[in-house]
Amino acid sequence: MKFKFFLTLFFWVGLVSHVVAQSYFYKQFKGKVGEREIWATLIYAPSKDNPQFNLRGQYQDIRQGQRIQLTNGHLDALGNVYLEEGLSRRDYNGQPTFAKTGVFYGVYYSQTGRLEGDWDSADGKRSLTFFLTEDYGNGALPAEIIFNDAHLDEAEIRFHYPRFLEKASARALNQFIQANILGNVPEKISQFMQKFQEEKSLGGMIELFESSHITYIRLNENNLLSLEYASAEFTGGPHGVYKSLFYNFNTETGQMLTLSDVLAPGYETALTKLAEQALRRNYGIKAEESLADYGFTLAEGQFKLTNNFYLKPEGIGFYYNVYEIAPFAVGPQDIFVPFAQLKELIRKNSPLMAYLK
Repeated sequence: MKFKFFLTLFFWVGLVSHVVAQSYFYKQFKGKVGEREIWATLIYAPSKDNPQFNLRGQYQDIRQGQRIQLTNGHLDALGNVYLEEGLSRRDYNGQPTFAKTGVFYGVYYSQTGRLEGDWDSADGKRSLTFFLTEDYGNGALPAEIIFNDAHLDEAEIRFHYPRFLEKASARALNQFIQANILGNVPEKISQFMQKFQEEKSLGGMIELFESSHITYIRLNENNLLSLEYASAEFTGGPHGVYKSLFYNFNTETGQMLTLSDVLAPGYETALTKLAEQALRRNYGIKAEESLADYGFTLAEGQFKLTNNFYLKPEGIGFYYNVYEIAPFAVGPQDIFVPFAQLKELIRKNSPLMAYLK
């Protein structure tokens, strides 16, 4: 059986016209924009929607605490940097929009970890110098971002994931990603391409044959790490198949965190109530109304808390994939409970205490 698998793997990899394994970066910086002290997170990796935009992230004003998005950026081979800053909002139709508030122009010196240049306001009326140095004093982990992509005709399969560096816990985190998220990547590529060739041999037009496996860093600070593994597959049929799974860690120890690790005993009833209230607010459903009347499919007719949660500086999110509590047409449910509502539920020695004001 092993010989048969490796023979099949060799055959399909030989057919794949373009296999790419490239390394990019995830870095954090500390410094000043004018007189403002900031922490900044930068991700250098090409965007699928527009490959020329290969730099993005966010920065936080240390005094004010406000987090500002960085997007539509570019880092070239000479170290020249362009980044737009702004705020993500929603228009009157509920669609996301980006309000640009400024632009960064500068140079990144990779050997010393320095990034410096000028910031201009969006209206062109203000200009400030900025100076940033690579720094992980906020309890973050540096990482490489690995792109492992394979293409064959109309078929494409992608594995993008972080490989953490430096801290002792990085090894445990990387082993977790390999064992629980990635698995055997060459075997998965081989099986996917074989499936594509079988579909192609049946005749007919194949417009999209795609499999995507992306692991995002959603939080990386205060010795906390929150990862999202987002998978999507489009191989024919009325719609694709997609899901997101979240994993949270204490980066001092490498331990994966459960809700019981960060919340006080007996949190379940109160937290379930808060999450259900958040879901109802998302859809304007009154407390006395049945969720089932709005298309939700709840086991035993009751809302139950999922263990698929993520951490943000503002609170805890609970993510229900399609079909878990609602049909495909309704979509996945992303329910967020801010820390302001969780103060009484957080363990006193929990790393989440860093976010309580």
